[in-house]
Amino acid sequence: MKKLIILLLFTFLLVGCDELDTILKDNAAATETEEMATDKEKVTIDRVVDGDTVKVEFPSGETETVRLLLIDSPESVHVRP
Repeated sequence: MKKLIILLLFTFLLVGCDELDTILKDNAAATETEEMATDKEKVTIDRVVDGDTVKVEFPSGETETVRLLLIDSPESVHVRP
């Protein structure tokens, strides 16, 4: 019985290491993709609208609203007089 438990633990260890290698390879591929992006542009944050929305200003002077994806924040409550 003791040998069976040791064999099972060893098997789980090997499978876990294999999964870790796959995760690390996927992460490296994602990093390479991010580094290849060349259409980046520097902007200045003009103001924060709420938790996931900002107004940015481009070097040309044009402003635009940018909404950040996958940010879970409450919406602003605008109180009307």
